[in-house]
Amino acid sequence: MRLKRILAVVALLVSTSAWADSAIITGGIPGGTYQSVYGANLAQLLKAKGYEVKLLESKGSLENLQRLGRSEAQLGFAQLDAYAQYLKNGGKPLEIVASLGKECGFMVIQKDGKIASEKDLRQAKGATIAIGEEGSGSAVMWQYMTTLVPEYKNAKVIYQGGTRAINQLGTPGGPDAFLFVTAPGILEHALIQAVNANKTLKFADMDKGGLDGNLPSGKPIYEFDRVSVCSGTFFCKVDTICTSSYLFSVPAATDKIVQTVSDIMAMSPKTITEPKQ
Repeated sequence: MRLKRILAVVALLVSTSAWADSAIITGGIPGGTYQSVYGANLAQLLKAKGYEVKLLESKGSLENLQRLGRSEAQLGFAQLDAYAQYLKNGGKPLEIVASLGKECGFMVIQKDGKIASEKDLRQAKGATIAIGEEGSGSAVMWQYMTTLVPEYKNAKVIYQGGTRAINQLGTPGGPDAFLFVTAPGILEHALIQAVNANKTLKFADMDKGGLDGNLPSGKPIYEFDRVSVCSGTFFCKVDTICTSSYLFSVPAATDKIVQTVSDIMAMSPKTITEPKQ
């Protein structure tokens, strides 16, 4: 028994030492904000400071939190509603290194489809919605929405995301709506560009309608905002729900790397949160 304890301590020391000058970041889907903006920017900055960096693709918030909980990465990005669900499911508490700003839900529908608004998903018979891969930020958001407004459960869920979900909207057997999550105002996002390039699709407004839950601390999970989805003047804003996103670190991460990232976020957060021109 004593030998096992000694070996466990040695393994921990070895893994911590191996991480001393390296950083593993768990990001998101290709083309998404977590992977192509936050992750890419953070990786570039850490490389410039001498770290060996690996940026992992992921399904999104919940998978990032799970990887951190298993010490498979040191740094990762996640939404507030995903972290609440992660803790509720018994996940290990993580350190919040810094706030990254808002993450908003974007609902896409056909202009002349069966679903004319977000409210139709509560009532329309046989309605289906694609919510991304299991564990993604959009899947977590939809699942939390159903706890606040049980009528959303009337819609059938399809675990599919990306451009595949967009291209299948309204096709036989395809979804009637698609929900994805990203930071507001990033018009370069691959899915926002894909929707704008398809003249048969549009972004649907999402009303408050009971989506006003709070954490045990009293902090609201969602806020409601009007955000841009294109660069024009007219018909380029949509009402939607937003939550906060954070950069998390695993307890086993070295103080050096956490302090380095914390300094960057404190002094120049836009070097991480804004896309490169």
